[in-house]
Amino acid sequence: MVKRPTIDYETVEKALLLRLHLALSKSKNLNTEIGFLARHIAQPVQLVRICAQRLDSKGLCEFVKSPDLVEHPETGQLIDTERENLDITEGGAYEVENWSEKLYKEVALNFGSPSGEWEIEFLESDENSISGELSETEWEPLAIDRTTSEYKEFEEKLEGAVEKIESDNGYSSTHPDERDTIVWSLKEGLKALKELTPTKDQLHSLIEVSLDRAIKIFKESVPGLAAALAKEAFKEWVKSWFK
Repeated sequence: MVKRPTIDYETVEKALLLRLHLALSKSKNLNTEIGFLARHIAQPVQLVRICAQRLDSKGLCEFVKSPDLVEHPETGQLIDTERENLDITEGGAYEVENWSEKLYKEVALNFGSPSGEWEIEFLESDENSISGELSETEWEPLAIDRTTSEYKEFEEKLEGAVEKIESDNGYSSTHPDERDTIVWSLKEGLKALKELTPTKDQLHSLIEVSLDRAIKIFKESVPGLAAALAKEAFKEWVKSWFK
């Protein structure tokens, strides 16, 4: 008998609702594009889109399109296009606000930091978070000094975490999509960190959130400990950067 992997749509839907409710209630400029939401909760984009459509059909969320301009990769000309975001409806907000405290904490814990505060911790209480309060500077490129000892330590620990998570065969056999999403996100964040001028939001969504997710998943295993070391090095780097 062939064992087929199953998909927990309802869990992903709850993660989306929590993220969107925070975007609404905190009055912050939180990105709610499908691709960003998928990276933030470490889930495949296709799965997140399906769950978003399910929420839309239930009247809990809605797709909103707005005009946008993008640069053509070859000509450099600006092209008119549309940006598609997912917004929570009044009914969706009402549902989240009526979750039990236990359910709210469970969703936050499954899709965020080990403390269980999820985005709330990143926005309000974690002084070592790269996102801070996600102000208007969220999208500005950061001039990173790659010569400091704190940066070098963080880069080394992050590379080690990526290697350990990618080589893990246990979790990847049962949840390959989630493991691959975390690895992809961390590799993209590492590339931006080493070669580009990333924004605060990129470092937060690609690296910080993914490390927290890896710590939650792998716990005391080798990949989990490597992720925890990388997160600790991340905190030290941020403290040295903004002190």
